[in-house]
Formats: sequence, structure tokens, C-alpha cells
Amino acid sequence: MNPFSGNRENPLVLRDISEGKIHIWEIALDNPEAVPRDLFKHVLSDDEKERAMRLSLKEYRDRFVTARGYLRTILGRYLDTGPASIEFEYNERGKPGLPAGSNPKGISFNISHSRSLALCAVGIKGEVGIDVEYVRRVTRPEKILERFFSPGEREYFHSRPDILKDRSFMSLWTIKEAYSKAVGTGFSSGLKDLDFSPVITTSNASARIEVLGGGWTILPLDLGTDYIGALAHRGEVSEIIRFTSDSAE
Repeated sequence: MNPFSGNRENPLVLRDISEGKIHIWEIALDNPEAVPRDLFKHVLSDDEKERAMRLSLKEYRDRFVTARGYLRTILGRYLDTGPASIEFEYNERGKPGLPAGSNPKGISFNISHSRSLALCAVGIKGEVGIDVEYVRRVTRPEKILERFFSPGEREYFHSRPDILKDRSFMSLWTIKEAYSKAVGTGFSSGLKDLDFSPVITTSNASARIEVLGGGWTILPLDLGTDYIGALAHRGEVSEIIRFTSDSAE
């Protein structure tokens, strides 16, 4: 059973997050009740405001601001601090994290967004990566498969019925993307040598643990018809709890 499926929980125990538990927040970026301009004014840092202003379309700016505003609000709940006071540090490839000095609990997080949906994963004492993609037609998948995917992954893709080709491709893509975000190296850094096809082809969820060396858990996420997602976490995942962004307000 996919541990991500099921009812959304009430986040009354946020500060009790412990090793092995992952909290995944679902953020509706086009929620009319969200007020991006207020988040823009009171929560975002100057560099985040500048990043938003560089986006040409208002729709993209509002989605970026909503995602970052909620990210800060969510992390503020775990850190017991105001969203505006949170400072991020970035590695050489731009992956955000929390400075050790302001993160005594060892909170790790990652966020991804596509179209009108964002997912934010929060864990403790272990790298975490998450990816979400809107299901769409993939043009010229063969070139991408040859460049970035392992022989086992290509074999899996070619074995799928034509009607499922796009969804199968994106399932593999989100899994590789989630792992690359967790390790913070970028999608093109040696991922062709890693075969993630067992994550999809095995029916036993426990067999997905330690697909790679180093004790990684890689899991696809059930997001319904329009979106596909995946989670990567260094260490065993004992429980995934799902929240929605309106619970963070």
C-alpha cells in the first residue's frame, strides 16, 4: 500500500516529528483564499521578492510567492519561530537548507511545484527530496531516456502500453528528480548509472527500502489523476503523514 494515500491529518503534533517520520504538505497554489501579496509583503526575504519580480507572468509570480510563503509558514511551525525570521542557506547548486545554528532539531525539507500544486516534505536528521509533476505529453522521450535513464528504466518504459507511456515516463522522472534533490547534486550528475526501476516494478513497499546503497528509501506518491510525485529520504521511513496548506495558517 502506498503510505502516502489516505486521509489528510490534523497537524496538532508537528513539533513531535521524529526520525523515520516524514510530513508531506500539499499546497494549492491557485487557492483563491491564499493572499500572495500579503505573504510577499510580510514574509518573504528581499532576495525572494526579487526572484518573484523576475518572473514575467503574474500567474507564475503569485504561485512562487504562495509556495515560498507557505514554506516559511510551515517551517516556522516546526522551528517555533516567525516565518519572516527564517534564514536559508544554499549549496552550490541552489538547494535550500537551514543553517545548523538556527536548526537545533535537525529539520530537513524540500519543496517542489508544478502548475497549481506544490509539495513540501519535512523530515529530521536525514536528507529528503520531493518532486511533483503535472501529467502531460512527453515529446521525444527517446532522447531523454538515452541521456539520463538506465537500461532497466528504459526497458520498463518500453514495456508499458502506449496509453501509459507518458505517465510511466513521468513516474521514472519524478523518482530520479526526488533523489537528485535529496542529495543536492542536480539531475544530470551520474543518475544514468542508477537504476530506479525496482521502485515501480516491485509490489512490495518494503522492498523499495535501500534501493540504493546508503540506506535510501525511494517511494512513488499517489496524487490522483493529474499529478505524479515521488519522495526520497536517506534512512528508513516508518510513517508518512499528509497535511494540507490550510492547516499551516
